Amino acid sequence: MSRDKNFKITQYEGQRLLEIAANFILPEKLGDLQFNIADRSQAALCVNVHLYRELKSRSPALVSTKGELKFGPTENFEERVEQHPITGRASLVCVLKRKDAPILVRLSEDAFEGAYYCLLVGLHPASQCLQPSNVQSEALWPCAEKLGIVPQLHADLGITEASRKRKKLLVDERPDEPIDLEIVKIVTDSSDNKH
Repeated sequence: MSRDKNFKITQYEGQRLLEIAANFILPEKLGDLQFNIADRSQAALCVNVHLYRELKSRSPALVSTKGELKFGPTENFEERVEQHPITGRASLVCVLKRKDAPILVRLSEDAFEGAYYCLLVGLHPASQCLQPSNVQSEALWPCAEKLGIVPQLHADLGITEASRKRKKLLVDERPDEPIDLEIVKIVTDSSDNKH
């Protein structure tokens, strides 16, 4: 009996997961985490077959002349010609119209595990696939929340309650109002500099 679950993720979250899945490799070591060959093979199967297949099924075939795979329905993309700022060459680009458009995905247990591995390598500071902070905050963490795997990611990333409280204290200690710094111009008299 299949235990597939439906999840609604945004088109932007799905696009980022699809990009990580398309280039996924689980390293032997990720910070304190160790993965043997069986773990890495299982992760590759979950990501490269199950998750990638599900995300690709929710995507238009090939979008634009570059053959980029984009997550979500074709009508949410716009193709336009843009010129390269340096070379001046025109190229066809595919631009997402609404990155918050909700997409329903049906994840099997293996695809769900694949999503976990993609989020882990996208969020882990020791990962070669570490995503920029804006992608983490706008796509990866919200996606992890929707999948209900934030506590597991916190544990595997070494984010403890104590470290979160420490960060909160640092934020709470900052003044609410900006500090005005008076800039003082120091003028020296050239006659004082005689030797």
